[in-house]
Amino acid sequence: MTRPPESTNAATLAAYDVAAGAYAEGTPAAPPDRVTSVFDLLATHVRPPATLLEIGSATGRDADLLEERGYAVTRTDAASSFVNLLRRRGLVADRLNVLTDEVRGVYDVIYANAVFLHFSRGELVGVLARMLPHVRARGRLVFTVKGGTGEGLSTHPLDLPRHVTSWQEPALRQLVSSTGWQVLELTADTSGDTEWLTVIARPTV
Repeated sequence: MTRPPESTNAATLAAYDVAAGAYAEGTPAAPPDRVTSVFDLLATHVRPPATLLEIGSATGRDADLLEERGYAVTRTDAASSFVNLLRRRGLVADRLNVLTDEVRGVYDVIYANAVFLHFSRGELVGVLARMLPHVRARGRLVFTVKGGTGEGLSTHPLDLPRHVTSWQEPALRQLVSSTGWQVLELTADTSGDTEWLTVIARPTV
């Protein structure tokens, strides 16, 4: 990975706006086992028909499956290309960039699969703090990031630069705890040659 530009998120969104079609074509209809495991773990904390805000809905696959399980999902994405894709499917979807836009509503669950990895470490601090007022006292924040070290631009698999931050468990746990969340679960799962970390947290107060 190379050194990221000043506006890492702008580069990431530009890549998704250009390559949304390619991303959709490369996304399997059935989720990988690691995602199914996240759904199963979520169900032990918050059961349907809980309300769920999905950050970064992309093709809508995860939202579709969560709705099948009985959750009331609000779909959002920061990339206009994905919002348009979802709307063409006849679904309600809103554009939401959690770095710059106002988050509306209070939910039982906020869910972000492979989204927060596109933020720098400093950006993630701000995002986690901003999420706090939008999760009910007994609600949950659920997100996944890549395990490892390093922060920079990656062109895999879209051949376009996207910012990726990798995390190690102690640093991630400390960061989440420092932003007003109590970490309830922090699990690791290896898919292919990639380690994924899943965090489930609740507001500390």
